[in-house]
Amino acid sequence: MHRYSLFSLLRRVTTAAALASIVLLSPPSSAQTADGQTPAEEHVCDGNTGALWGLCVAYCEAMDCDYAFPHASDEACDHVLANYLKKSNGELPPCETLPPD
Repeated sequence: MHRYSLFSLLRRVTTAAALASIVLLSPPSSAQTADGQTPAEEHVCDGNTGALWGLCVAYCEAMDCDYAFPHASDEACDHVLANYLKKSNGELPPCETLPPD
């Protein structure tokens, strides 16, 4: 029984090490979005506050709805855009009014 516990411990340590190496050695590009920048690197929504800021980040930065191949469905992009337009009294998000970088 003592031997089984040692084996179990070694298996857990090996599994944890394997998972840690996968996470640590993954290329940073796997976390990027359609425009090649993560939302933390983008600043197009910095002029917004509150709910408009959150909707802008979702639409422009996280889902990249302003690009040809967004990271969300057309339905999701349309839904976030509709909410943005409601909150902004019809103004488009800044990523739709500025040329892409």
